Amino acid sequence: MKADVRNAAGRQRFHYKELIYCERPSIQRFNDLVRAKRIVFEFLMSEKEGVVRNHGYPWRLTGEEFLSELFSLRVKLR
Repeated sequence: MKADVRNAAGRQRFHYKELIYCERPSIQRFNDLVRAKRIVFEFLMSEKEGVVRNHGYPWRLTGEEFLSELFSLRVKLR
């Protein structure tokens, strides 16, 4: 795990142990990873006390090993 998680006041708190800065994504590699099902599309929505919230449409890598296939520049910060 790359983060320590604790619950405080009913909320999750994260202390990240590793950070990676990425630049220069490749749209061709992105398309290839989508076709290979290495990047998936998620629809995030939640409901709390009758209020519905749309959290967006994020794309997610199915494994951290595919990060190097998507970005040509990666710098480990921590």
